[in-house]
Formats: sequence, structure tokens, C-alpha cells
Amino acid sequence: MPAVESGSVVATSAGCLPVKKILHLVAIDAFYDSRRDLVQRTLELALATARDCGAKTIAMPALATGYGHLSMREFARALGLAAQADWTPVEKLVLVLRTIENADIARKVLER
Repeated sequence: MPAVESGSVVATSAGCLPVKKILHLVAIDAFYDSRRDLVQRTLELALATARDCGAKTIAMPALATGYGHLSMREFARALGLAAQADWTPVEKLVLVLRTIENADIARKVLER
């Protein structure tokens, strides 16, 4: 199978899961590194894809904060910038984070 380019979003069937689609986002480069602008562009493409699929709710983890070495603060900044556009019919975006500390950091950045 060929490699998927950085910044790509691939929509697949959800199989037997109770969701319509699963979007796979590539927010790191071939060296497992990332940048806020790459994450922001990837999020914007993912939100556009979700919008085009008619999604109303999106659940997602923090991108590039593990192997990608991006801080939670930088991820939240990228998400805040990406979320500024009108993504109707998307009504709700749920961040699934590993720790309360990460949730606190994301909340503080996104509340600005």
C-alpha cells in the first residue's frame, strides 16, 4: 500500500461501529514530526470532509501530540484556528484526551 501524504484525510467505512464514517488524519511527517500549521491544515481538511459527509458530531483525539511531539497547547491553538470557519452542519466537536491536565490546557487555550 502506498504511503499517505502529510496533511491527508482518508474517509473509510465505519464497519459495524455505530457511526457513519471514520476519518483518518495524517498530521505528522515521515519522521514523526509535526508543526502547528500542518495540524491546522489537516484539521481544516478533516472538518470539511466531515461537513461534506453531513456529520453533526465529531469525536477526535489530540493530533500529533504523541509521536508528533506537538505540545497540547500548540494542538489546541491549531484546533482553535481551524474551528473558526463555519463547518455547518457540524454542531459538536468532542476532544478525547488522556488526562485531566491535557483537558485543562486545551480548555484554557480554546477559551481565549
